[in-house]
Order: sequence, then structure tokens, then C-alpha cells
Amino acid sequence: MARGKFIIYSMSPGKVIFSLKACNGQVIATSPPFSSSEMCEEKIELVKKLSVNIPVDDKTISADSTIPFPKFELMCEEKSSYRFMLKTDADTALLCSDVYKAKASCLNGIDSIRRNAPNSPVHR
Repeated sequence: MARGKFIIYSMSPGKVIFSLKACNGQVIATSPPFSSSEMCEEKIELVKKLSVNIPVDDKTISADSTIPFPKFELMCEEKSSYRFMLKTDADTALLCSDVYKAKASCLNGIDSIRRNAPNSPVHR
């Protein structure tokens, strides 16, 4: 069975990020920068653990939410520009997607994280 993979990248000294790629090689989402590869690995394990069961908070329906963290936040940034973040609290995103032109595609991205993240290996 094909599966995705996490890839850790060094961006510059002291800045390391990771991406989750689907089995077709497409990047599903990317992390913010962290200070070390070890920190990235800790955050990847957290993504693996959280991604399966956390709810989606659809900010396109209501900006006022009572859905607790952790959660996926789906938002519309501009007309027909959607993206999601996996957030552990109001100020901390573990992953952020690229921009999608359709809300349904953005939701498919979240589903892809749920399918790929839990069993994906980590590559450097």
C-alpha cells in the first residue's frame, strides 16, 4: 500500500522545516521553521498522533468557534482562496497548506493528511 512521507529540510542555519508529501509526491502541507531537526521530529510525531481524530473548524461558515484545540482550521483568505492549518492552540500551527481554489479541494487536503500522516516515514 502506497503511503506518504515526511521530509525534513534545512532552510538556513538554525531554520529547519518539514513537509508531508502524498504518495504521488505532491506536498500536502508544510511546517513553520523550527530551530533543529530534533524539534521537527518531535512535531512530526505530534502531527501523526493528532491528525486522525481532530475536528475541522470551518472558519468560512463562522469566525466565532467553540471547537477546542487541537484542530484543523479551514479559512478563506481571499475570494476563492482556501487554506488549512493544523493548530495546537490559537498561536501555534504545526502545518499549513498551500492555497486551494476550491473549498472541496482544501477539505480533500485535510483528508489526505489524515490518511497519510499516521504511518508516513521521515526522510532527511
